[in-house]
Amino acid sequence: MWSTNEAALLNRTIDALERVLRYMQGAVSAINLDGVFCVRRVAEQLQAFLKFEPQVFQGIRFQLEHLLAMARQCADEAMLFVQQEYTVYSLAVGFLMTNGTKLLWYPSQNIPRSMIEKPISCKDYNFNLTINDLCLSELGGPRYRNSNPCDLSDECLKEKTKPNQRGYELTHQVLYWEMLEIWGCQDHIPKSLRDKLCANVLRDAEFTEKTNFPEHEHDLFMEQIGLCGFWGYKDFHKQKWLEKVLEWQKPTGCYTGDVEYMCVDEMPIEDHIRVKREEKTLTDGCLSHKTGVAMLALVVNIRFEAEKEYFLKNS
Repeated sequence: MWSTNEAALLNRTIDALERVLRYMQGAVSAINLDGVFCVRRVAEQLQAFLKFEPQVFQGIRFQLEHLLAMARQCADEAMLFVQQEYTVYSLAVGFLMTNGTKLLWYPSQNIPRSMIEKPISCKDYNFNLTINDLCLSELGGPRYRNSNPCDLSDECLKEKTKPNQRGYELTHQVLYWEMLEIWGCQDHIPKSLRDKLCANVLRDAEFTEKTNFPEHEHDLFMEQIGLCGFWGYKDFHKQKWLEKVLEWQKPTGCYTGDVEYMCVDEMPIEDHIRVKREEKTLTDGCLSHKTGVAMLALVVNIRFEAEKEYFLKNS
């Protein structure tokens, strides 16, 4: 039997994900591409859970199948609205809203903390969303135009392997390599690269905890949990962190708050660098990207909570 407290936390997380999906279904005509992308990745993760570890999720299989159906329907419907409203943008990176060619799955593992690097200073931090989208568009290939899929430029490969990164620049390095896997450009990303990137993401997430989870970090923090959770790093599964993600959810199911990320150096404190991030405000102040990355954090925590209970029961 699962312990009462752990089962309750797992059920709360499942319930939270269902409420987010219900909110997104109600806002299906207003979600931006980032939001649809997140819903689609949630669907793929749920599918991966049931395919690769059916024994772990047997007790909650019907709940996960229900969430999977919700996520697929929401992503399919919302994608059509985005394609109509943002035609040019969709031609470049709209394929990211569709199903990938493979499911992303790695066994649960821990990060070697020896891989953690000292981050660049905030004055050198420069996350360029245009460059990021350009690099992702290289994965699209013939889905929308006559070009080769996975025709990756040296510039993008260099950009996405730069050492000592932080913030959104770092999480979007993780995102890039995960998309290479999902779209079949590479079978598996080398463990050394995965370890290094998510070791640095963990460094950033732990600094957010150390500074008492300031609101301007919430969006990034949930993105960190979700993306490195996709690679199976259970270091991002901490009860305190999960409780925060659950606490930040509004009764409607969505997530609101500050949309401006602020880069802060640990020691010494330098000038704080504020960075505007692409966001779309939905009804009641709800944020499309923030609500989307919250779903990523919730779905990987469902995995880790279920695995923890399964392996405790069978140890």
